[in-house]
This record gives sequence, structure tokens and C-alpha cells, in this order.
Amino acid sequence: MVVPKIGAQWAIKKIADEVMAPPTPPPDPSEPAAAPQQTHQAPVEEYDEFDGELFEVDGDVVGTAHRMRAIGVYLVSDSHGNLEKELQDCIEDEESRRYFIRDKRGRLTGVVFAPHPDRMPSRAEALRADEI
Repeated sequence: MVVPKIGAQWAIKKIADEVMAPPTPPPDPSEPAAAPQQTHQAPVEEYDEFDGELFEVDGDVVGTAHRMRAIGVYLVSDSHGNLEKELQDCIEDEESRRYFIRDKRGRLTGVVFAPHPDRMPSRAEALRADEI
């Protein structure tokens, strides 16, 4: 019985310390504000094994591969399942739709892949049992 009592005392002290702590001072306007971090994007790798290398398929040299760092790839999908497989299916399907995103100067900034309307995954009609 001693261990739960000590654990409870520790938890109560920790909560009391947080509640009774003095408020944090407001940020100083003279200091530059830290930019908010975007957590939804994966960090860009420093080393890419294909960037600038000769790309071969079955022993035949296709050409030099270049990574396009400033171009986003987007997939139109209502599901949250296997997005990589859905993207691969879109790329391999001749009837899938491809849209190019360009900035004001006409530079390519993104590519949107969307499956053919007949192949779009169906959206869930109901999420709870009482909605069916």
C-alpha cells in the first residue's frame, strides 16, 4: 500500500506545482517571433541516392534523374487508407486525371493526381451505427 500512496502524493504535488507556478511573461516584442513549425510535412532528406545519378531500368540507362524539390505531389482521395497505393494506381491508369499547378510566373509548383470519376473510392455514407 505504500507505493500507491507515494505515487498519489507525487502526482498531487506535480499538479499543485503547475497550478501554483507564476504565469509565464508575455513575449518581448523586440525579440523576433519563432516561425510556427509545420508538422504535417516530412523533413527533406539531405542525401538522395537518385538525385543526379544515372537511372537504369533492367540494365538500360534511361537518363540522369533529378529530384524536383519545389514541386508538390497531391492526390485527390476521400479515404484515409493506403494513399501510396492509390497514387500508384492513379499514375498507372491512363484515364486518371492530372492537373498542373503553376505560380503567377508560370512555373510548375505542383501536380494533382485524381482517379477517373468511375474509380473514385466511395465516401462513407454513415460513420455511426444509428446513421445507417
